[in-house]
Amino acid sequence: MNSNASRSQGVTLVELLVGLGLIGVVLTALNSLTISSMQASGLLTARSRLQSDAVIANQLIAARLKESCAVYPQNASLTYPAIAGTVHGGSRTWQVGADPFVAFVIPEDSGTRFIAYHLLTAAEYNAQMPAEQQLPAVEESNRVLMEYSVSLPTGTCAAPPAGPPSGGNAALVTDHVRQPTATEPLFVVQDDLSVTVRLRYATGNGAQVVLPALSRGPYLLELMGRNLPLSD
Repeated sequence: MNSNASRSQGVTLVELLVGLGLIGVVLTALNSLTISSMQASGLLTARSRLQSDAVIANQLIAARLKESCAVYPQNASLTYPAIAGTVHGGSRTWQVGADPFVAFVIPEDSGTRFIAYHLLTAAEYNAQMPAEQQLPAVEESNRVLMEYSVSLPTGTCAAPPAGPPSGGNAALVTDHVRQPTATEPLFVVQDDLSVTVRLRYATGNGAQVVLPALSRGPYLLELMGRNLPLSD
């Protein structure tokens, strides 16, 4: 009788161990599913935010360039004043075409405005900015699109300054721009002073690089200033 009782207890113990093993397998599967769901959710959130960031930046640049009354031509070199957020490679001088840089003038109700866009690495940006403006996490592949803006008197459309005037500031537009390629530069000023813009966006999500939805190539903008003088 004791032998049968021991045998019954032994079988029950085996069944218990098997049951615990099955529960462990199920819990592991559920944990993996939860992690995968969280990763997928994080990816979708990052992609959605990046898409929104791209749309806003594209609209800003397009709206500015469409109002231009003067555009600095391809190969023009301009030197910024001593303003944080304008140094690249130890220099404040930027060349249209050779560098990711474009500069132009737009009319305003009370005068005109000089505007320029340029691209910095995340490390260059953080090195020039106070702690409260620095990016929290520097991704090596990140590029930061900056806008330099300063108001000017009337008449500047016909005679734009030789370089970016002092008195302005450089502001961050977006910090999720990918490095332009040699065959597809960020800005190209055509002979008729229209501007071709190719913006590529990306952000990091753990070990993954996230791109905007349906975007593998650059966002292409071809813009002509409505206030440019008519060509002969």
